[in-house]
Amino acid sequence: MWWPHPDAFSDLTVEDTEGGWEFSAPDESECGQWLSFYSQSEELSEEFQREVISCLLNHCDKINGESKIPNRTERDRVHQEEDSSGAVPTY
Repeated sequence: MWWPHPDAFSDLTVEDTEGGWEFSAPDESECGQWLSFYSQSEELSEEFQREVISCLLNHCDKINGESKIPNRTERDRVHQEEDSSGAVPTY
């Protein structure tokens, strides 16, 4: 997955919605092009979601320590089951 330059993230807006997070940025910005690219297909959108979540979890691991984050092996197994069954896990 490619990521915008860190300075480009100043153009990114993230809103918490009922359905999850909504990312937006001006179309002509680097973040806007990034979002547009990963919105082209369901496969790219799923890759984007996986990578963003992984990045956020890695950041949490670094600042909080892994002991404060749920067991990743268990969490990943549940997400794989969710992908195949459609069930939504609760934590």
